[in-house]
Amino acid sequence: MNSTSVSIFAKKIQADRSERTLSCCRTRRRWEVQESQEMEQWGEVRETARRSFTSENIERVQEGPGVYKLYAKNAKKPTYIGSGENLRERLMTQKRNHRYHSFEVHHTSTTKQARTKERRMVKRNQPRRNQRLL
Repeated sequence: MNSTSVSIFAKKIQADRSERTLSCCRTRRRWEVQESQEMEQWGEVRETARRSFTSENIERVQEGPGVYKLYAKNAKKPTYIGSGENLRERLMTQKRNHRYHSFEVHHTSTTKQARTKERRMVKRNQPRRNQRLL
């Protein structure tokens, strides 16, 4: 093989790899767009920023169905993801039972939507304390 045939072959391999990467990105983007459209259809737009896990912050959470993420100290990934009919009561229960550093809340319209969103979040984030749901 001479050097020109090697370089042509290398270019074909590189083009094939970039096309596969582009295809993967398109698929991921399509999945994200589809998920956001489903959430809009459900009427879910309310999300809160990450807050420290104190009783005062939990009291500020709106009552109603939704999903919550609990984080350990200095953790980037959630340690536990759960859902409930009344998020404020559920977070107070978690406060009594475990020690977490911060939390994040995603409100939904119904508990069925909350459970569906919880399953998706658990599959995506794979938290340490949600091993049974994987």
